[in-house]
Amino acid sequence: MVIDSLKSWEAVDEYFSMYGHCDVDYVNEGTSEKIIRLLVDKWGQLNELSVLVKRKATIEGYVLGHVNSTLDIDDLEKLRDYSVSGCHIDNENLCEKLHLSAISALKKLHSFYSK
Repeated sequence: MVIDSLKSWEAVDEYFSMYGHCDVDYVNEGTSEKIIRLLVDKWGQLNELSVLVKRKATIEGYVLGHVNSTLDIDDLEKLRDYSVSGCHIDNENLCEKLHLSAISALKKLHSFYSK
């Protein structure tokens, strides 16, 4: 399974189970990009992630760890906004954590660019 196959939360779960231990450097950045694409472009499928997190709690930290300052500011801002105004899942705690991760990444980016 390669990074390009990360087109669903189920695929992310499989990838995490098989390769999560070697998710470093450029691989990490590629995985982050695929995860933000799922979060931003397929926000309506967030409940699939929520169900997965209930079944396997470790995937939550993996996903949240990929919401980071390597990502595009516009995508992070969309995630920040969606997680506040568009959280239509039972697990509001997940939305709150996504929101906080997006804010943290944005702060790092803004601090980097303001130097």
